[in-house]
Amino acid sequence: MFEAHTLYSTELHTASAVVLPIRRYQRFHLKQLIPLSIWFVEGTTQCAGESPKRAVFVYTEYCDQQGNNRAVCQCYPYPEFLLQQTIENWLKQAASRPLQV
Repeated sequence: MFEAHTLYSTELHTASAVVLPIRRYQRFHLKQLIPLSIWFVEGTTQCAGESPKRAVFVYTEYCDQQGNNRAVCQCYPYPEFLLQQTIENWLKQAASRPLQV
């Protein structure tokens, strides 16, 4: 037997799964014009005496002047709803962050 169910808008908002992009983004640093490889990872952070909190880590990888691979990581609170604009903002911040070259 099949039972039909109508979803209400409140039910849609309670199931808020955030899906981070899997691919790496290729950008150039805005000031130093160094090629960057940027990707996103889910994780948790925990301060002393607090419970773990979900977070998004944005990794930026690049090569310095000696040819060594370097990486910079920035942590952001896990968003309730992931918008394309949020991803673009994270990419823009990653491309403007100071680098050690």
